[in-house]
Amino acid sequence: MNVDEMKDVREFRAGAPKPDRARLAEGRELAMALSNLAQLAMLASDHVEAVRRGEQALSLATRLGDRETRVHALNNVGSARLHVLDVERGNELLLESLRL
Repeated sequence: MNVDEMKDVREFRAGAPKPDRARLAEGRELAMALSNLAQLAMLASDHVEAVRRGEQALSLATRLGDRETRVHALNNVGSARLHVLDVERGNELLLESLRL
């Protein structure tokens, strides 16, 4: 990307609408977004970040009673924990996701 393209990106971002943080703070969309970030981090082999984001998603999904996102986050965190050799906890989370 050249300098002019970078300037275009910065200008685009500056004019983009800001998210409604109050609505996203406790919403299902945020929980799923965090779980998706966990999955992307895991695919990029950043397992520490995957666990961090996945646990945030799991906490929010649990508070919201969002079963679908909870299962998604449990799979992400469980898989990431297996990659960092936390096999016992990883298996626990994966089995919990299957039970749901």
